Parts: sequence; structure tokens; C-alpha cells
Amino acid sequence: MSVDRDLLRGFAAQAEASGLLETFGADDLAALAARLDPVERAPGEAIRDPSDRSAWLILSGEITATYLPESGEKVDLGILKPGTLIGDLALLLDLPEPIGLVAQSPCRLARLDRADFWRWTESGAPAAAHFHHLLARLLARRLRYANSRFADLAASEHADRRSLY
Repeated sequence: MSVDRDLLRGFAAQAEASGLLETFGADDLAALAARLDPVERAPGEAIRDPSDRSAWLILSGEITATYLPESGEKVDLGILKPGTLIGDLALLLDLPEPIGLVAQSPCRLARLDRADFWRWTESGAPAAAHFHHLLARLLARRLRYANSRFADLAASEHADRRSLY
């Protein structure tokens, strides 16, 4: 299946504005679109099953994200908007992500199946390499943010408890 290219261009415009798709061209988007399954969710509906190992692109609508730790209380992570890619760790590591996702409004999404992603990667297609670059940039940004949060927390703790590295 393929995703509507106009919707995917809208996703790309949002992602480009955040600096994630600067290496992605029109041919790359077309190659990605051919590998995506279109999905729609109504308000209140879960976006994915907890066992899902796919990546999801938010094309339209808003999604509430909640961290669901194995023990402890849920943590509200806020609202995800169009142009957001979710499920990247599940896609790369084949591990469940402890993030609950629920449609806040009518949502149109695109799902990239894990097995199809790896077949695409193994094909050596330039668009697949560009998509890997996008994933690396996304993960590096998240790590940079997490590091700054860790530094803030560590600064307020006793010196003996600061050694993460």
C-alpha cells in the first residue's frame, strides 16, 4: 500500500521545519511512501498495539503520549503533532516502547512495518540510507535533550550519585 503523497508532503514540511528531513528529496519521499501503510484513528482510539514494532508518521491530527513504566505511575508526555515520527526505537531494536499513544483528534498516520523497513535497508536503496540518517538525527536530538535533563538533575544531587558515565 502507499500513502497519499500530499499528506506525506505535509509531514515532510513539518519535519523539515524541525530540521529532520534536510537530506530527504522528492525521490526519497516517493520511495518511503511506497512502503507506508495508511492508517486512520478516531479520537480516543489507541494508535498502536503494545507489541507493535513499527514506526509511525503523524500526517494529521494530534496524539496524546504517555510513558507507561513497568512499575509506577503513568507520566504524561504531552501532545504529538503532524511531522512527528514515533516508534523509531521499536523499529531499530525490536523492543516494545513503553509509550502509550491515543488519538486526541481524528488522525491520519503512516505505518512503516519493521520487516519491510529492514528489507528496504538491505536493498541498498539511497532513500533507505537517507531514512537511516533521519533516524540517527532524531535519536541524537533526543539524546542531547536527555543529557541536558540528566545534567540538570545531577547538579541537584549529591556528588556520589552523579556518575552515569
